[in-house]
Amino acid sequence: MTNTQTVSYPRILRLKQLTERIGLGRSTIYDRMDVQSPRYDATFPLPIKLGAGAIGWIDSEITAWIEKRMSAKKTRLSFKGPFTGEQAESPHAALS
Repeated sequence: MTNTQTVSYPRILRLKQLTERIGLGRSTIYDRMDVQSPRYDATFPLPIKLGAGAIGWIDSEITAWIEKRMSAKKTRLSFKGPFTGEQAESPHAALS
């Protein structure tokens, strides 16, 4: 009898794969990691060094970052005003 267990290894995303995965451009990604940038995001995963001139991002950390942003969005959209008990208006309501 053979045991066929699936072993999961960490996946590394290079910059091109990362831009395709999260939909942000190269400069925006680097801005997210730059403390001096107005687009800095302290929660954005930092890359790991792969070699002399190569870096990559751990796929599971990118997935966690995306999920965290998705849950933050759900929280914002379901927020109820403290005084009226009314649900907050959708940011897209003015467009419809």
